[in-house]
Amino acid sequence: MAFPFLFEATFEQGTNGEWDSETDAGSALDFPHASELARYPYASAHPYRGAYAMRVQQPTGTGTADAVVIEGDIDIAYATTRWFRWYMNILPDNTATAADTLQLLELQSAAGTETWAVVGLRVTSGNTNIEIGVGRSVPTVWATYTGISATNRWTAVEVQASMGVDFTSADGSVTLYLDGQQVATVGSLVQGTAIGRGVFGIFDQLLTTRLTILFDEFCMDDTRIYPFVQSYPETMKITRSGHVFVGRGTVENITLISGATATDNQVIIFDTNRGVTNDASNIKVFLKNVTADEIIDPAGMPVDCFNGCYVALSGTEPSALVKISKPQAYSPASVRKWGLASQLNPAEVP
Repeated sequence: MAFPFLFEATFEQGTNGEWDSETDAGSALDFPHASELARYPYASAHPYRGAYAMRVQQPTGTGTADAVVIEGDIDIAYATTRWFRWYMNILPDNTATAADTLQLLELQSAAGTETWAVVGLRVTSGNTNIEIGVGRSVPTVWATYTGISATNRWTAVEVQASMGVDFTSADGSVTLYLDGQQVATVGSLVQGTAIGRGVFGIFDQLLTTRLTILFDEFCMDDTRIYPFVQSYPETMKITRSGHVFVGRGTVENITLISGATATDNQVIIFDTNRGVTNDASNIKVFLKNVTADEIIDPAGMPVDCFNGCYVALSGTEPSALVKISKPQAYSPASVRKWGLASQLNPAEVP
C-alpha cells in the first residue's frame, strides 16, 4: 500500500479543491456541511466521517448535465492494477423509471475521449430496486444490494481495475465489491489507451431520474484498500487533512509519522468544525519533522476542542495517528443532533 494513498479525497474542506476540476452545468453538485445534511428526515443523512460530504441532487426534468469531479492523478498504465474505494449513500427521496441508468465512476483517456472502465447504477423497478454494475464503456454485469437496503445507508464500494498487458490484448478486468464482498466482475477487456483521468459523480443520467446521492472517503491505491472497520474509531490514522470529530471533544494524543524521504511534514490541530485554518488563535497543537522516518509526539496533551477537531496535514508524505476521547458527536444519531443545533459563524467557511 502506498504511503499515503496514491489519491485521496475526504471532501473535508467543503469544496472541490482536492480534485483538478468540476463539471456541473446543472448546479447539482455541492459539498454540504453536516448541519445542512441534518435537515433531511433520514437517519443516514450525515457525512460518513468528519464534517462534509459530496452531494449530487438530480431533480427530475432539469436536464442530463454531468455533475462530476475530475482528477488527472487517477492515471493508470497498462499491466497495472489499481484499487478504488468510496462510501456512497442513496437517499430515499428518489424517483425513476424502470431501467434508468447512470454512471458513477469512469476511467478515461487523458482527453476524456475514450472510457476504459465504468461503475454505474440501474433502477430495475420503480424507485425501490437499484443495481450497481461494472463494464468497459457502460456497465454490462450487474449486482443487487443483496441482503441490504440500497437506500438510506452508507455502503462501502470497492473497485479493482486491472489493466491489460498492452493496449490491444483482451485481458483487462474490473471487479466490484460492496461492503467487502465481491459481487460482480467483467473480464476480457481491451484497454485501448492509457488511463489519464478519473471522473466521479453522476453522469449519463436520464431526464426521468431524480435522486440524491452522498459520497465520502474516496481513495485510490496500488493494493486493496478494504472498508473501514469502524466509522467512528477512538484512534484514527489519517493521511489527508480532515475533521477527526465535530463538536466538543478531547484529543488525548497525536503522533506525526513521516516517511522515508520526508523532512518537511507538519500537522496542526485547529479548534473548528468547518475546516477554518486562517485563524491562528484556533491552533491547539503544532508539530513538524526535520528528519526522515521521524515520529513526533507533542508535549502538553491532552487538549480540548470546543467546536470540532480539524487536523491539517502538509508536507511530502505525512500521516498522523490521533487518539480522542469524550467526543460530543460521534455516532450517526449524535452527529445529526449536533448538526441540527449547529449554527454557522459568519467568519467561518460556509
